[in-house]
Amino acid sequence: MVDLIGFVEQITPVSSGAHIFSYFRRSPAVAKGTNLPVLVLLHGFPQNSLMWKTFVEEIPGEYSVFVPDLPGYGKSTKAASPSGDSLAHSKREWAKDIIEAIDIVVGLTRSGDLVKVVPYGHDRGGRLAYRLALDFPDRVSGAGVLDIVPTPFVWGNMKLENNTHRETKSSWHWVFLSSPRPFPETLISSNAEFFFNNLIQRWTGADTQDSPNWMSDAVKQYTDLENGKDRVVASCEDYRAGATHDIEHDLQAGVNPANPSRVFKIPLLVLSSMHLLRRFAVGEIWESLASEGLVTNHQVGGEGTGHFLVNEAQSEVGQRTRDWLKENWSV
Repeated sequence: MVDLIGFVEQITPVSSGAHIFSYFRRSPAVAKGTNLPVLVLLHGFPQNSLMWKTFVEEIPGEYSVFVPDLPGYGKSTKAASPSGDSLAHSKREWAKDIIEAIDIVVGLTRSGDLVKVVPYGHDRGGRLAYRLALDFPDRVSGAGVLDIVPTPFVWGNMKLENNTHRETKSSWHWVFLSSPRPFPETLISSNAEFFFNNLIQRWTGADTQDSPNWMSDAVKQYTDLENGKDRVVASCEDYRAGATHDIEHDLQAGVNPANPSRVFKIPLLVLSSMHLLRRFAVGEIWESLASEGLVTNHQVGGEGTGHFLVNEAQSEVGQRTRDWLKENWSV
């Protein structure tokens, strides 16, 4: 049984050695010659592609939709870097994996061109979305970034001067998960169910319920007896890359809190929880990195809405997304 109704699922080997699991729905409009970009839904930590299983109903039918598990998460697999430097799980290397999987699964347009894409990501998926925009500007038509600010801005706010390390306390898991192998993996795997259930509950708003099982869909991947520990390793490698390579790549591109450059030349949809907005000037940050007039910025929900916007406020996120798509692309 396919978890996303109307989608085809597949596992795609790519040249890095990763195997990318994905769901894909091709729009009937493609057969009529419509060349709208493919919407690429990218989950975050600690979730997987199932976080989108009801949200896909919010997406207009004229869009083709590609929904992968990030490398090492869910049913996708990718080994840690043999050298121990975590490069394989940098957003740059992930971007290569995802673009290659898209080209294999989606194929060319009717005119024989490579498809354009709109990466739309939450949490770690949002970081991959903006890296895709930076590294594949000829392929990316726009991007959605949900409940994040760029990686260097988070690390840059972890300091004594910021309300005696307020951000360090909020983002403690960034430090913990990026710690040297095998400390976090060993500790988490000793009771993965406790760790991930508590993590999700801490980041979830007071008004939220686990319907339709989006919380348990996330936790199950880590408690699986056969592959759970590998997924824990991949998550840690993701954060290790985020503490090293991702920072370096962002700074090189001009995503620099000290001297931001307007590196994004495409429409950006920025959706944020009230809780993130208390910690960062989210709209100002993204506007400082994009050409004027290209950032659409909204708060989603209120005090009772947590980090998992797509699952906690699906209707509102869906409406904001449809409005943005309609404004920037039309049939």
